[in-house]
Amino acid sequence: MKMRKDRLAITGVVCAAAATLALALFACAPQGGDSSMPTADAGSTPTEGVTVGEQDGIRHVVNNEIAAKYPEIWASFDHTEQGRSHAFIEEYMSWENEGTGDHYVTCVACKSDSFNKAYDELGDTLFVKKPDGTLPRLSDLSPELQKEVQDMWSCTTCHEGDPDGPVSSRIAYFNGLGADLKAKLSDNTAACGQCHNVLAAIKDVEGLDINNTNAYKYGVTADGWYQFMAEIGGTQTTDEATGITIYRANHPTVEMYSGSVHESMGLDCSDCHMVTMTSEDGKTYTSHDASGVISENNLALAKCLDCHESQNGVKTPKDMLYFLRAKQTELANKQGVVQTKLNSLYDQILAAVQSGVAEEATLDEAREAYSRATTYVEWGVQSFITGFGNKNLSTNPLAGSDGQGRTAAHNFDGSMDYLARAEVLIDDASAALDA
Repeated sequence: MKMRKDRLAITGVVCAAAATLALALFACAPQGGDSSMPTADAGSTPTEGVTVGEQDGIRHVVNNEIAAKYPEIWASFDHTEQGRSHAFIEEYMSWENEGTGDHYVTCVACKSDSFNKAYDELGDTLFVKKPDGTLPRLSDLSPELQKEVQDMWSCTTCHEGDPDGPVSSRIAYFNGLGADLKAKLSDNTAACGQCHNVLAAIKDVEGLDINNTNAYKYGVTADGWYQFMAEIGGTQTTDEATGITIYRANHPTVEMYSGSVHESMGLDCSDCHMVTMTSEDGKTYTSHDASGVISENNLALAKCLDCHESQNGVKTPKDMLYFLRAKQTELANKQGVVQTKLNSLYDQILAAVQSGVAEEATLDEAREAYSRATTYVEWGVQSFITGFGNKNLSTNPLAGSDGQGRTAAHNFDGSMDYLARAEVLIDDASAALDA
């Protein structure tokens, strides 16, 4: 698999944040220390300064030039174990991945740094369905670009010019649709937010002009998003049995972090997810292990003590871990309560539809309550819901919304507020149907 020399696969470099928030709590944080330059497994093929091989069962790319110039940074980034979100993207983008590599071009927006080139090549037709009813796929790109899109991020996904350049969001998809939000974010948070945002949920809107669409025209809130999605006909699912329509919110991670207590204190994604490390020879560097586990990293936990020691009496990294776990549990428990009530409301609506007893106006209000409450839950737990009723469970591992409250540190108060608001909507709709 030939790869261009300028694809500095140091990714996201990572998006530093990239996992930014999304993997939030459990996710990120350096495991550094090892500054040795990585090598690919036996049988790998070196091409144009890049070694492409296999490690831990998935495609693995080593940019020899970058690894040599920035050994500590590369070593902190270079993890390919299965289950580590960013490393897994290398397999996802490979056309050799069981024949599933011909993805929609919109997928490139975060899984490769070639989206800008793809958008330049296809323009707004990138968002227009073809005669077969599907959006343009990677095979619709020029042969040269088809090869490039298989590469993961490069340093230039987040850095301007080269690895030492200024950091900010570089992907046109976010910079166009999310311009209003980007203007409110720090550069480091914007770099992560360009992928960890809600915007993928509108990729199915035909003829979308990302440079002239304001996704946050009604505000960076769940209600604003709900209104915007209903207006433009964004990605939605309608349940035939009940007539309920829900609008996908993807993973509104940077949106939830915006306006949070941590952000108001001047913290950004990199403060927790890309801590400063020290090599064996005393050299300091920024860890780029954007898929590490913060709860297992004492340096990341110790940084929290700057404020939490005086505010909450937390004195050690271990104490901080317990404090974090308690908040995650509280959020997860609230999510479980609301999700159970949401499932019960679905059953009520279904029964009312089947019996034909309830007035249509009451049913419509219950459907609206279910739909809006779903959006509140999605924003509260920073993940998307994939079904209805008892199948109404998130399957997005990146957001960590699998009942463990992993996103608690991003905006705990905001998350709890959205879940509380969802609960009120559900309770009121349920009472109206019972009346």
